[in-house]
Amino acid sequence: MDSETLSQLRGAKDLIQEGVDAGAVAVADVQRELAHRVYAILTRLPVIGLPARGIESIQQAITDGVYGSLRGVNHGLGSVADYALDQWTARLAEPRAATPPLEQRPERRAQPGS
Repeated sequence: MDSETLSQLRGAKDLIQEGVDAGAVAVADVQRELAHRVYAILTRLPVIGLPARGIESIQQAITDGVYGSLRGVNHGLGSVADYALDQWTARLAEPRAATPPLEQRPERRAQPGS
């Protein structure tokens, strides 16, 4: 693998990571807004208005926690991918021993049973 391919992989990784992050934020925002609309109606009802406010707060906290966790895992996986790509880049920078021509390589020994 050459340095250009590694650069493309790094760019693809960044693009995917940013897309997942933006998607999680957008979906969480939509979910919060939809839930708020329902709770806005429920809080107007005399008997269940007060409990609905408490339940809405709990649901919003759970929603924030779930999507925050997804974003955290996304960033963690991005860091792992960065580390792997950094290691690969470092290996490309290491000098390599020249491979002997085919005629100078030791012949493979026959495997038993073959």
